[in-house]
Amino acid sequence: MLTADVIPIVLCIDSEPDARLAGPAAASWRGLPLTFDLLERERPRLARATGCDVHLNWFVRMDPQVMAAHGTPSWAVEQHRAAFDRAVAAGDSLGLHTHSWRWDSTLGTWVSDFSDPSWIDECLDLSFKGFEQVMGRRCTLFRFGDRWMDHRTMGQLEARGVEIDLTLEPGFGPDSFYGPGETALGVLPDYRPVPAAPFVPSMDDYRVPGAPGARRLWELPVTTAAVRPNLAHRLYSRWVTRTPATSLSTGLLSLSTSVFTQLVDDAMRRPQPHLVLTLRTGAAAVPRHAARIEANLAVLRARPEAARCAWLTPTEALARLV
Repeated sequence: MLTADVIPIVLCIDSEPDARLAGPAAASWRGLPLTFDLLERERPRLARATGCDVHLNWFVRMDPQVMAAHGTPSWAVEQHRAAFDRAVAAGDSLGLHTHSWRWDSTLGTWVSDFSDPSWIDECLDLSFKGFEQVMGRRCTLFRFGDRWMDHRTMGQLEARGVEIDLTLEPGFGPDSFYGPGETALGVLPDYRPVPAAPFVPSMDDYRVPGAPGARRLWELPVTTAAVRPNLAHRLYSRWVTRTPATSLSTGLLSLSTSVFTQLVDDAMRRPQPHLVLTLRTGAAAVPRHAARIEANLAVLRARPEAARCAWLTPTEALARLV
């Protein structure tokens, strides 16, 4: 039973191809069924630790990269319909996780293109239409890939019926780094003004709270924290802002356990404790990363406040936090 002082945990599962630079003619999704299996094993354990049902959140890729590989943007749901139906029956939510990969035939690779608003619109159009066709309803939950967002796109999401966005990662400054061997057009935004608590984005600046009721859309930021990184974290995490002693880390469930524990400790000390965590399904296809996921779930089960925690959908979490 949920108590008045419940601590929400929102797990965003980015359901996508294993490789970021998946070829245009084929893409491996081996991590998706492995993630379903792993979390179905963990769901009853988490329920026993918290004393309530566990609701997870699946953000599915339905963008041009998926279309190029499979001929339909909604391939993942069509191919794994039974698993997604079981998840929804268990109380899980489904949303979209859109990337802006554009195939460059000259380079022979995918390019993250955040510089062209018309391309962003095309990625959103394909994703939202694919979702509506396969699910029979509009999409209300969204996460843009690579923590990218801008003011125009936030307005586009609201116009398309999105109620909660879970893209922003507080504290990260502007950055042009993406990943080894990757090419990108555009710069990742400056998220230093973004608060940790959920908010309605301002009509003038999507990164800061606006007037109550100014938008129908809420922002539920991903949990970030300054941590003392170890070597494994520096090698594994693509999203770190380094200082001599600390790194700003995002709440990846596949972080090294020592770093993940620091992030959770920091979040639990805040005035309004909650966690918004992320997980790429491709991580489950890598044994050492799958082991980290299970270890970090064990950390959450064993914490002294575990009985006050609840694994919730974004809508359920907002009802508790706002």
